[in-house]
Amino acid sequence: MYDIIGDIHGYADELELLLARLNYQRIDGVWQHETRTLVSVGDLVDRGPQQKRTVDIIRAMADKGFARVIMGNHEFNAVAYATLGSDGLPLRAHTDKNRKQHEAFLIEAEASPAWYAETISWFMTLPVLLDLQDFRVIHACWHPESVEIMKQYCDDRYQLNSTCWEEANDSETDLFNALEILMKGWELPLPEGYHFFDKDGHRRDNIRSRWWLEEHGHYRDMAIGVPDLNALPDAQVPAEQLPGYDNQKPLFIGHYWLDGKPSSLSDKVICVDYSVANKGALVAYRLDEGSISDDNFISVSSRREGHFSVEDLSMAFYFADPMHTCCVENECTDEYLRIAEHAKSLLETNVALFDAIKDVLVYSFDEGIVGDYHVVAVLKQLAVRTGK
Repeated sequence: MYDIIGDIHGYADELELLLARLNYQRIDGVWQHETRTLVSVGDLVDRGPQQKRTVDIIRAMADKGFARVIMGNHEFNAVAYATLGSDGLPLRAHTDKNRKQHEAFLIEAEASPAWYAETISWFMTLPVLLDLQDFRVIHACWHPESVEIMKQYCDDRYQLNSTCWEEANDSETDLFNALEILMKGWELPLPEGYHFFDKDGHRRDNIRSRWWLEEHGHYRDMAIGVPDLNALPDAQVPAEQLPGYDNQKPLFIGHYWLDGKPSSLSDKVICVDYSVANKGALVAYRLDEGSISDDNFISVSSRREGHFSVEDLSMAFYFADPMHTCCVENECTDEYLRIAEHAKSLLETNVALFDAIKDVLVYSFDEGIVGDYHVVAVLKQLAVRTGK
């Protein structure tokens, strides 16, 4: 049994809330479940406020066999940014634009050089995809021709060979183009005479597409991320320009910054990226035996400024009653109010959520009797209160 989780982008608090809601426990510092395995669709880093903590949580789980992780385009770019080519230059240029896109990760990584080097080495070992007996996982698009090209440069676990990173970043190679599709999605060329300007003002002649649609639609139906759909032709997309999907088994993807209530994209394609980095939610899909169902999505809202109010925290402590003070039985709803206020003050100084809850429990009770499972109980209640 598996829990497939969407793009985390450095939101470690939300990650731990979601793990608690999924009934994982933190034992000896590692999140784990007795019967389930977490699967990450990649994009652990960039954008969010807790880059190092996110990587450390997921890597610890993977190292102990409690998680499987594939490479997203942000891990790929992180490797390229940190790796020199045969010409002595970084495989991903250190331009202002690239630095800005990668800055949240670099600020934390460059402050810990040994951790940075170890993390890049780990990123290099992440498989590009999973093709398991019952389901597949890829970051953006399943394209059989690109998968076949990539196989020539991978081991049997779909890990890129260490000698091919320069070729993977050369836009003139088949490998580069295959990875672009697999990690960034299927782009459709617009008919001659059509273009649009993206949100940053750059002219675009291709559109990122909803390649998973089983019925081929118009350009305006297929487009993703086009500010003004009227700039696109009101015409049918030629069928031969779309990759389709063979529907042999469920496919899980991330990458697309969806919003609203999580739901399947088609009978077999499920996206678990719901814009945690843009005031959305961190989403997981619980995969068990049986048919695909939208009831299997579980999520927690993105933490925004003031997102965890004193009331939310107090009620989470109250219903969890981690130290068994019998507050629920006695209807003492203010039992944990002071502790919640203390936790809120720690959160406002950027203490991680897990650490803040543990610190206030230890301060209020006794270090010898406060365990991680007490913290997880509070996180689970908070996740339910702030979930979707």
